Amino acid sequence: MLELKTILVPTDFSDFSLQAIPVAWELAREHGAEIVLGHACPYDCDLDVARRKLEEIGRRLAPLPYRTRIAVASPVEFLYDLAASLDRALMIVTTHAWRGTDRQLLGSVTERVISRIPCAILTIKSQRTMVRELEKPPEPLPDLAEVRGPELRQVPKSPDDFFFEKLDRKLVATSRAAALKKQEARHGRQTHIVELRSLLVPVDFSRRAEEAVVVGVALARHYGARLVLLHVLEEHSGGSGRPQREARRLEVARAQLEALRDRMVPVPCECLVDGGSAAAVIVDQAERQDVDLVVMGSRGRRTVVGIPLGSTARVVVRRADRPVLILKGPKATELVRTPPTSS
Repeated sequence: MLELKTILVPTDFSDFSLQAIPVAWELAREHGAEIVLGHACPYDCDLDVARRKLEEIGRRLAPLPYRTRIAVASPVEFLYDLAASLDRALMIVTTHAWRGTDRQLLGSVTERVISRIPCAILTIKSQRTMVRELEKPPEPLPDLAEVRGPELRQVPKSPDDFFFEKLDRKLVATSRAAALKKQEARHGRQTHIVELRSLLVPVDFSRRAEEAVVVGVALARHYGARLVLLHVLEEHSGGSGRPQREARRLEVARAQLEALRDRMVPVPCECLVDGGSAAAVIVDQAERQDVDLVVMGSRGRRTVVGIPLGSTARVVVRRADRPVLILKGPKATELVRTPPTSS
């Protein structure tokens, strides 16, 4: 069962960083979570101005619950301590979608944040990510003249019929308006909805990958999304008989992936095995499968010394043009609560 308790949104008050607010708003409303707005000031003299800006953003989040946290500190250190103190937290950060070499950077602060903060991190490219505007307006009251049918229309109506018909329509309209007002007072007027139709979970059979599968299954169940498991066969040099070995590797990998699906995935799921560079294949398959979200763990088998995020996850976040949910640290699967078993 998916359970969000806190949504952490760091901001430097730029238009780009504020694009995470609409996504946080809809997720918080849907899951009954609290939004925490965080900002790290470089100097003491900026505290008052920054505090007023955070409160102004917070007032626009009402009636949803929110908190503001501000300190004079390094952004990475501040967010690390803040995320570690929160329970069942998801941090949302905005990133640019790079389409170049690995030498291009996400931004020094952003990359260090998503590399080191010990909680689930959702990286998005714009405020339109995962959030769809409701196109269908609320249904109007039915026309009672159409409901009665032609037979009843032929019956002459008395003044009492007109009176009670008008009274019934007024009572129904009043009841609906009261229910809508009560809902808006609790959650705000709903004009958008979070929508996830398909999810991609890269799997390298490590513990982190299995944790990503657990979260992916919970998301698929909650949103009724299609789940795709992907395993990438890394290219390596080989001698004579390479085609036979590659065919055997493909067969073994497919069997392992299907075994993991049978063991851990109780929802409809598709298994894919592809070859090439892991990050490039993940980005390519995310586009081919037209998924709405990539869910992956960091520090799998391809951890690079000195790069806390892990090379594969780092490049996927840089290059993917869609949201990426990164699960890292000891709280990787805390967003999923196992329902108690009945004895």
